[in-house]
Amino acid sequence: MASLKVRIKITNKCTKDCWYCLSDERNDEVITEEMADFIIERMKKVYDEGNFKRVKFTLTGGDPFETEKVLYVTEKIKSVFKGVQTLLVTDLCQTANLDIVKEYNKLGGLCMLSLNEDPIEDIMQIGLEVQRKNIFLYNVIMTEYNMRRMDEIVDKVIEYKFPLRLCHLFEPECKYTDIKEMVECADRVYTRLENSDFRYSEYNYPFNLMHRMKYKTDNYCGYGKDYFFIDLKGNIRRCMMEKAVAHIFDDDFQEKIKCEYKLPDKCYSCKHYDLCKGGCPYANSKNKYCELQYLVAEHMKKMEYRKAKDGISL
Repeated sequence: MASLKVRIKITNKCTKDCWYCLSDERNDEVITEEMADFIIERMKKVYDEGNFKRVKFTLTGGDPFETEKVLYVTEKIKSVFKGVQTLLVTDLCQTANLDIVKEYNKLGGLCMLSLNEDPIEDIMQIGLEVQRKNIFLYNVIMTEYNMRRMDEIVDKVIEYKFPLRLCHLFEPECKYTDIKEMVECADRVYTRLENSDFRYSEYNYPFNLMHRMKYKTDNYCGYGKDYFFIDLKGNIRRCMMEKAVAHIFDDDFQEKIKCEYKLPDKCYSCKHYDLCKGGCPYANSKNKYCELQYLVAEHMKKMEYRKAKDGISL
């Protein structure tokens, strides 16, 4: 049974202009309570009619914590999906209202904060506002600048015990594309964490590949099947990087969102097909980053071998 994955945009408001942000609008619009109610109720119907065992909601923006509407949406999700295994994660920006973050934490929501090229201490201070009982996903964007200061970043990660995930973005632009150096950097980082008895979460590996090895999943994501990106006006996309294909008011929005995702023939003959499964459908359709996926997969295979040899449990 699959997970239903729903990403809801709460607001377009944000005072920053981070290059890695995937939001395509900047204005003061915020989702209305009526629209939020309708979206969540419709998603509950999708869940009830589907063969799902859990649901994951991601709340995004803009900066979701610039408005208390994130609390309303969180409470609504918990109420409508009561008794359902529900993971709720919200993107955390430097511009966030920390009072709202604390109230959100009390509701049991998790936060995810990315590191672009910001001062490390500033980011760590924001991270300390997140309750430790909640998993804090700490994304380090693999820019050239971040790789030069990676030892300093890892020092702080170990000191503060923040889960770490290295990531390389597909869009809107890539600041650094030396694949070999990125993979070698990732290897150094995770070797350091292993030697420091740093406990991993399933997401603590670069480029989202290790947890696929661990859980032996049979597809990459819910693209065209059980993933819904819904903006604050109710438009629905299969992926947040593509154009809308339906609206939440459409009676047949589930049919409109479905598509058959066909991989290129080269994917099926690749020795890492069992791990990659074609990678990100959007990136694959644009013929982007196949080399990156391949080299990272090679690295992950070697890491798994080393862990098994050293008796370190995954």
